Amino acid sequence: MKKFSSILFFIAFSYLCAVGQGSQSSITLVPAKSVAVVRVDWQKVRRDQQLKAVVKGDEFAGIIGRTGIDEASIRELVIFADASPTTNGKMGVIVNVNRSSAAIAKYLGSKGWATENIGGRTAYIDPTDGSYLLSLRNGTFVMGTKAAVEQTLDVVAKPQNALIRRANFRSIMSSLGTVSPINFFLGVPEEYRGVANFGYKIATTLMSLADFGILSTILDKIGLIQNFGLSINSAHGAFPVHLIAEMSGKTGAYLASGSLNLLKRGASMVAKTDADRAALKSMTFESAGNLLSIKMDLPQSVMAPR
Repeated sequence: MKKFSSILFFIAFSYLCAVGQGSQSSITLVPAKSVAVVRVDWQKVRRDQQLKAVVKGDEFAGIIGRTGIDEASIRELVIFADASPTTNGKMGVIVNVNRSSAAIAKYLGSKGWATENIGGRTAYIDPTDGSYLLSLRNGTFVMGTKAAVEQTLDVVAKPQNALIRRANFRSIMSSLGTVSPINFFLGVPEEYRGVANFGYKIATTLMSLADFGILSTILDKIGLIQNFGLSINSAHGAFPVHLIAEMSGKTGAYLASGSLNLLKRGASMVAKTDADRAALKSMTFESAGNLLSIKMDLPQSVMAPR
């Protein structure tokens, strides 16, 4: 289980999927108590090596490969986690594939995966790390800790327990749109809202954002965030990034805009690299109510070896 957990943490969001694809999107199955969610349009990401690196795609493909599914058959994945998931906590990935649940079950049985009854359904236990796998509907399954599997199955039976029912999640993700191949959502628990850079720390745990350090600087300038969403694209030699931050109120969003304006003006002094400097200069932002919208282009050079 520890091996599974460590790999999932390096993989790297949604209501936007539900809007764009209808009720069959896997995002509708994420439990309401999830703190962090990453949604990946795998068919787009697998064709872009830099985006694939952001979500640690090779590691992910290895995990799914243990179920007998090749990465070309994967359509979408949604990773969800608690603030500090453990083997007893909630961390999982919902996977939508172009393969029947019956075929997956047959393969797992042939490989000696043990079975366990969960909620009247057959769950399979990976002999390599003890993680669980359970089919949710044909072509869609959840992998992860037992708690993650149980809570996801609870959403299937009780849709009102889904994250998508939370107004802040819908608001942020609908603002981000439905196009980006990578989307992230973080609902900052009240007890963590005073922790410096909590949001960025969780994001870097789920995704490979080590080279996107300028985001840490931006989130630090924004201040206390209640929730935020992030989308990452790849186009024309850059990573277009859109960040939506939910502040404590309209005044908080307005003050954060002022801080970002000062940051942009002082880009030459604040930025540590040419890529960071270019990103800050490309930044645009606006506030509407308690929501702060930030757009910027991160040069693809940020992914180059340093």
